[in-house]
Amino acid sequence: MHQPRPRRKGRTSSLLRAWSRPITTSGPSAHLSSSDYQGHELHRNAGVTEGRFAAFTKPSRVGDWLHYPDGRKERFPGK
Repeated sequence: MHQPRPRRKGRTSSLLRAWSRPITTSGPSAHLSSSDYQGHELHRNAGVTEGRFAAFTKPSRVGDWLHYPDGRKERFPGK
């Protein structure tokens, strides 16, 4: 019969400590260094046509409001 693996001690507490650390948004640790993740796959590249990015110029609907990428908010027509 299969025996459950014993749990490692201390694993949960170390995860909780990592999640409970405050996030620094100012000071020297808030700046990106060259070794930090840059998200290159999220940038536009020569292999992807502009037409494929057309949806990012359209507004998002949140409830009865349209939220545009430039920050504008407009009431949804007909409401």
